[in-house]
Amino acid sequence: MKDSIRFKLISFANCLVPKNSYKCFFYDRGMISYNEISMLTWASDNQLVKKYQMIYFTNNPTAARKMFPETVKIISNPIKGFFHQLSSKYVFVEQNGHQWMCRPAHKQLMVQLWHGTPIKKVGNLNHTTHWFSYDDVFSRVLAPSEYAWSIMRKCFSYSDNKKIICPYPRCDELLNQNAKDLRKKLGLDDKSRIGVWLPTFRTAYYETHGSNGAPDFPILTENNINILNGLLKRSNTTVIVKMHVLQRRLPFFDTNYSNIIFMDNAALVDMEMSLYSLLGASDCLISDYSSVIFDYLLVNKPIVFTVDDYYSYKDNRGFIDEDMFNNVPGPTAHDVEELVNSIESVLTKDAYESERNTLCRKMNKEGIRLGDYAATVFRQLGIEK
Repeated sequence: MKDSIRFKLISFANCLVPKNSYKCFFYDRGMISYNEISMLTWASDNQLVKKYQMIYFTNNPTAARKMFPETVKIISNPIKGFFHQLSSKYVFVEQNGHQWMCRPAHKQLMVQLWHGTPIKKVGNLNHTTHWFSYDDVFSRVLAPSEYAWSIMRKCFSYSDNKKIICPYPRCDELLNQNAKDLRKKLGLDDKSRIGVWLPTFRTAYYETHGSNGAPDFPILTENNINILNGLLKRSNTTVIVKMHVLQRRLPFFDTNYSNIIFMDNAALVDMEMSLYSLLGASDCLISDYSSVIFDYLLVNKPIVFTVDDYYSYKDNRGFIDEDMFNNVPGPTAHDVEELVNSIESVLTKDAYESERNTLCRKMNKEGIRLGDYAATVFRQLGIEK
């Protein structure tokens, strides 16, 4: 009841405040909305900021100022942020809810960019009742393909006239691939191979161990991580593990290994590198039940899937399309030895290129050039120079 009243009051205030037709407001408290970051980067690089005021709301202004030029206005004060949202014609979000969620006013566009095509059951598929309608909150919703849009509709009952079909703007950063520069920053030799491991979280930082019946982390434990490091060292391969923002921190994350590097968002900011430019510079991806696998298909590089906890994850979270994991476009690993062997095999002989291309056509709309995704979304919203 309290949230419902808050929603109605903010929606009422939103209708009263005049909108600036040349103001775009981006809500990203934790600096984890990579689509928003990529769109702001494109707007700055392509002079869109000369015509439109770009406002970025975050709780980490110091890090944000390292990422954006002065032409992007960075704010962290909630009162100012609330005012800018109410007075902007264009409002961008990437998570399913934010603190000033409300109905869009007449001629205002609230755009849901989403942080990936759902793999796990969310929204309607969780059989939960909400005090608001997903369709009431957003004017436009981004999906990378028609098939992805069909998943969005199942999960959130969006009206079909709200769709924007375009691969995610964050994927533009995949082109900023400088493998030589990455190896230099990490102190690696030119022949070292780099795998990026992006696991989804099992136990979140706010949960106790085993609260959802799943292990804390795929495959790795304190007992076997040194074995993995030794096997990787033997094959001159370095694995960068980018932890999920919700991942509960484990003791071995803070240990230094010769061929395993654990990174969080702060580490990437310090390196002056985005997550997707890191992916673009990698030789392969290691992941599991994360939608990043669909983005990585765009660069057509090998993917290794960790599936050691597939059945427990399925029972606890549930998958939208279980058949997908019966036909993944890459080798699967259940333990450390299989993981290293899978990495070695895909970097020696890539046997899954055809399967990746087939899945890519299904999950990412063809006909839009990689590097033009942010521009395409702006253009479909009528935001042009």
